[in-house]
Amino acid sequence: TIGAFGRSGIYTIMSMFALVFFQNGAGLTLQQGTTIILAGRIFDALNDPVMGMIVDKTNTRWGKMRPYLLFAPIPIAICTILLFTAPFKDGSTAAVIWAAVTYILWGVAFTVQDVPFWGLSSVITPLENERTSFISTARLGSTFGGILPALLVPILYQSNLGYKTGFFVSAVIFAVLGCALSILIFFVSKERVPKMDHTPSFKETFTVVGKDKVLIIVILAALLGST
Repeated sequence: TIGAFGRSGIYTIMSMFALVFFQNGAGLTLQQGTTIILAGRIFDALNDPVMGMIVDKTNTRWGKMRPYLLFAPIPIAICTILLFTAPFKDGSTAAVIWAAVTYILWGVAFTVQDVPFWGLSSVITPLENERTSFISTARLGSTFGGILPALLVPILYQSNLGYKTGFFVSAVIFAVLGCALSILIFFVSKERVPKMDHTPSFKETFTVVGKDKVLIIVILAALLGST
């Protein structure tokens, strides 16, 4: 729950305030900001299944999920801080490029942790009721984790700090907090379910997905719902 709380704080500051920062902190137009976010979400939709296949092929002494839960939080924290940094002139081409690159990098870094985090339930126990309990507890922690940034971030950027400094300070707070708490997931979890003998290849996975029209519709609906 604590780990999910930390992850949710980072995700919330990005999902709720990235567009606000792009407009008021980096000087981008609404069209530029929404285009960057849409492109990032489309890339993320393609990125998730690829990360899932990479995780399935991972084989370490810590398991296949836990290594990513140990090493991903630091890059996520760095990308979060960079995302809410505006080093270039407001509205300039460099500012647009910086926003686009940092937003996509943030999505990649978060996916590296997000996919194995939600897949952890399948390897920590073979019992369905325990897996359900894990997911329910994680979602509860995520819900509460999103409340703090939703309340604190507006207070900071509407204070004397202003948009740029207020968002930067907010990003540092939740990046450090989220990094520290989410790393704990590695130390309190253990993979107990043996790895499958056969892991589908990239080609096999995309072939199956391409033939399942219902699954494609679900993926597209999830993509549209997240933009």
